[in-house]
Amino acid sequence: MATKQKPVVNQKKLRAMSAPAVEKHMQGLIAAHEATAQDGRLEVATALAMTSSTVTVDATTQPFTTVPDDAFDRTFDDDEIGINTADLVRLFIANLKSLLPGIADSLDQLPENPAMKIEQVARFVRLALLQA
Repeated sequence: MATKQKPVVNQKKLRAMSAPAVEKHMQGLIAAHEATAQDGRLEVATALAMTSSTVTVDATTQPFTTVPDDAFDRTFDDDEIGINTADLVRLFIANLKSLLPGIADSLDQLPENPAMKIEQVARFVRLALLQA
């Protein structure tokens, strides 16, 4: 297995930068990490769409969008979400685990209860990803 090489950092050059150049450099670093950072919201929305016939996700927009547009404000058993049984919640969790296998053990802790708030699941996923 190939290991990812760390980029070469010229600290002497970085120390000699002016304040505006340092600011620009930091903005570039942050933008690069923001582009690849994973907070789990897209995966939660995707797992919702995989499980429900009423939820859709458009990942081509920035940020991604869902139908219903307030999906994260709802519970799983909301009529607009339609994940209203423990079996469907279990399927949602299985779908989410397939999208985020690195935190599968954490996802096993989620209750198979359709009364859960989707935003709480998204917050839990973000924290699990931060600790992974």
